[in-house]
Amino acid sequence: MVYTQGVSQVFPISKSFDNVQINKSILLKEAIKTQVEKITIEPTNEWQGPDANGWYLLQIDTESYLKVRYYSSIKRLEYVLDSHSELSGQIVGLRMEGYFVFNKDIKNSIEETYPTNLKISCYYYGYTDPNKVNKLGLTISLENVSTVKLSNFNNFPVLTGKLSIYAIYVNYTQNINVDNKLMISVSSSVVGADTDNPILKVSGIKDSDGDPTTYGYDNMYLELHLSGYIQ
Repeated sequence: MVYTQGVSQVFPISKSFDNVQINKSILLKEAIKTQVEKITIEPTNEWQGPDANGWYLLQIDTESYLKVRYYSSIKRLEYVLDSHSELSGQIVGLRMEGYFVFNKDIKNSIEETYPTNLKISCYYYGYTDPNKVNKLGLTISLENVSTVKLSNFNNFPVLTGKLSIYAIYVNYTQNINVDNKLMISVSSSVVGADTDNPILKVSGIKDSDGDPTTYGYDNMYLELHLSGYIQ
């Protein structure tokens, strides 16, 4: 089955399964790691799917679940982890969601594989009216990640790319609606990777006062002489 996402055609995980045993009590990190390594899910009563959008669902308990899906054509693994409960008539919970885009198709191999782009949102939420959900958390984004090896330091790898951090602060009582407001955005590069004095240069902008409800940014620039940090 083919799903269309924008102008790209993407193909969800095949419904054919290998003998992969996944226990619902494993931690999120291990669950995602298993997905990355095996790509397939044991069709037990614990896992459900795929649905019409390609999602596989693991019901961890009555109020917690993990969803994952993977598209080979764009090398993208998506996930949602949600844990919630009802407290005095209000739904409260913690949600993590995001994606990883890898440098190659992890369905074929995970050797020398790393995410070139990723996005992780983590926030607490609460509501009595589902149309008015209060949130508090952060979103972290990495883009155009690559590896630079320092030839004079045993090819020590240094990751470069663009890092952005966004604030999530939605409060309907106080009339605050800050949903993914940029707090910091920096790009990094390495100069002199083949010398005895490689330098990591970081430049970008940051929020002026650290308050997500106000606006204004300052430029920032940083140089790190990596030889002083590598043993």
